[in-house]
This record gives sequence, structure tokens and C-alpha cells, in this order.
Amino acid sequence: PLAPPWYFGMQGRILFVAGRYREAIAALRRSTPDSTNVLMFQALAHAAAGEDAEAAGFGARLNADFPDFSVEGFIAGYPVVNPDAVRAIRDAAKLVAIR
Repeated sequence: PLAPPWYFGMQGRILFVAGRYREAIAALRRSTPDSTNVLMFQALAHAAAGEDAEAAGFGARLNADFPDFSVEGFIAGYPVVNPDAVRAIRDAAKLVAIR
């Protein structure tokens, strides 16, 4: 309960890659709300959970507020090197309109 916001962002990423989308969404809600990474994972987790309207909302906000952001840029720049994580991100990104 007293963990810093970044903790919940990391927890959300881990839960997302593990396929635990509802738990990922709950963790991400407790993280930094204006972070590009958090917005992307919120969009991806909602998309993977079949919550298209919520995913579209986060995707639209990400595209509007951060026009230079891209999923592939995140993967390359972070960098994401875990093959399962790369696959989970790319698969969910096909379900929502994020650059």
C-alpha cells in the first residue's frame, strides 16, 4: 500500500506479460497516470482483456499527448529483450491503434 507509483507500473508490466490482464490494469491504475509507458500498458492490457473501448481511450490519449511515441520505439529504447514480453506487447498492440 505504501509503495511508490513506479512499483505499480513495473508490477503492471509483469502481470501483463504473464497474461493476468485484470490484475495488470489494477496495478497500472496505481502508477504514474501521465507516463507514456503506463498509458501504453493500460491500452495493451485492456485490449488483451477484450475491453476495446477502454483500450481505444488510452490509445487515443497516448497518440494525442505523445505523438512521437511508438510501441516499436518503446521496445527498442527501453529496451525490451525478453522474447515473451516482446511477443506479448506486439500481439496486444495489434488490437489497439497505437503508433
